[in-house]
Amino acid sequence: MKLSQVKKNIDHQIILENISFTIQKNQIVGLIGRNGSGKTTLFRTIAGQYFTDGGEITIDEQNIELKQEMRQEIFFIDEKENFFNNYSH
Repeated sequence: MKLSQVKKNIDHQIILENISFTIQKNQIVGLIGRNGSGKTTLFRTIAGQYFTDGGEITIDEQNIELKQEMRQEIFFIDEKENFFNNYSH
């Protein structure tokens, strides 16, 4: 996955600006930052919950905003979703 100059505005406020990085296949990456720094917005943008306001997100050199089937392969669980609460030991 490669992010190139990704930008995202919400309610006329810049949340992500010129975010660029590459994640190699089978690489595990963590993202650390202060509250309100844009981590969740970044993940939501990658997962397709938001579209970019600039830049490009690609997997295997294909823009994922143009390939809906690729976005369906990306999974993101927000901490507020409590996905695991319905499971017991």
